[in-house]
Amino acid sequence: VSALVSDGHAAATPLGLSVGIARVLYGGETLEDILARADHALYEAKKSGRGQWRLARDRANDSAPENHVTRSSQSSGDVA
Repeated sequence: VSALVSDGHAAATPLGLSVGIARVLYGGETLEDILARADHALYEAKKSGRGQWRLARDRANDSAPENHVTRSSQSSGDVA
């Protein structure tokens, strides 16, 4: 990953990230609902450590509102 540094040149800079993902498969959810699910998944990813991601459950299949996280991945340093 390259980042622009203060002198205006690109330099290789280590970059880590955590990601929360919410899919939208049907209508009926507000933007706020979707963002809340993605936000919850993001914080679950952050609690699990560096370089994690979480996929929020689809609202239609969510029988336990407090448990939105369904998958994760260990980071190998590569982004697919």
